[in-house]
Amino acid sequence: MAVNENTCYLLKYEHFFDNSLDIVIVDEFSEAQVISSVDLITSYHYPGSLAVGNGYAYIPGGEGLIVVDVDPPEDAHIVAVHESLQAFGDITIKGNYIYILTAHAVKVYDATSPENLVQIGGMSFENSGGTIMARANYAYIGTWDGVYVVDVSDPSAMEITDEAHFEFTSRNIHLMGGFLFTASGGDGVGIFKIFPPGTIEPVFNLAMPDGVGVGHVACKDGYMFLEAGFSHIGRFRVYKWW
Repeated sequence: MAVNENTCYLLKYEHFFDNSLDIVIVDEFSEAQVISSVDLITSYHYPGSLAVGNGYAYIPGGEGLIVVDVDPPEDAHIVAVHESLQAFGDITIKGNYIYILTAHAVKVYDATSPENLVQIGGMSFENSGGTIMARANYAYIGTWDGVYVVDVSDPSAMEITDEAHFEFTSRNIHLMGGFLFTASGGDGVGIFKIFPPGTIEPVFNLAMPDGVGVGHVACKDGYMFLEAGFSHIGRFRVYKWW
């Protein structure tokens, strides 16, 4: 899922070969409505991530990186499928650059022309990558054993500036102010201080009282929103952060 102002972009999974990108207007939550739906070209591998920026949605799938023109959202349509970019995980956008996280590396592409992506940088990681978020001059990469802070001010010469290690998996990352929040499955939510820029320091780990796992975390206006659950039972929880 991705949210841009009053528009929500949802990946919908029906069957192995029947997936779509639904675009929902949420001016009024009680009257949210789907205004457009795009059938995705996917094989056995579900499209597992989504990033929206500069009028385009980027969706990794089994057939490659799918690029959807979503401006205007009522006329959303596929404009390119980059078949050479298959089997990667998370993706994020900063300016005209897209950052693609693979099993052991992060790759940066110039997306000035979404139909003709040009790789301009990349770096390898010893541990498998799980999630990535970019802001200002830094990218924050969650792996199976920690979070890495990477200086991306020059995408052709990226370097790690700091890292924090722990015994849980970073499933997704959200940034709010000078803090980083990462969902960590059965270990709850890891909270880290990321100031001054380029550094990271553990602050607190929020465990769920009933032992459920946390799959996703997002923050807004001092509140922390969690997607938590155990087995087939899902829960949505809200915490006051400050």
